Amino acid sequence: GCGNIYCDEVLWKSGVLPTRAISKLSNEETRKIYNNIIDILDKAINSGGSSVANYLLADGKRGNYADYHNVYQKQDTACKKKGCPGIIKKTTFVGRGTHFCPVHQS
Repeated sequence: GCGNIYCDEVLWKSGVLPTRAISKLSNEETRKIYNNIIDILDKAINSGGSSVANYLLADGKRGNYADYHNVYQKQDTACKKKGCPGIIKKTTFVGRGTHFCPVHQS
């Protein structure tokens, strides 16, 4: 799987709530998720990943993709999607913390 950080970011960018069942996604939503997985993971890899807490690269440097997070660890802040009035929420779903915008993610 993608892991918490990247799942949150992919679903936010795709406009899909993390509580949605895969069987209920449209072909367009599935395509958005697929394309956004590739896009976000590519950007994250090229920036050394998301160094949150004490995660470091092999050379001891921090990855800087955390600077580009739109939703992960952004609870109670304004949604960064242009024109969206939402406030980022955090909840637990299937035993993991997840961040989402209740306005533009459906």
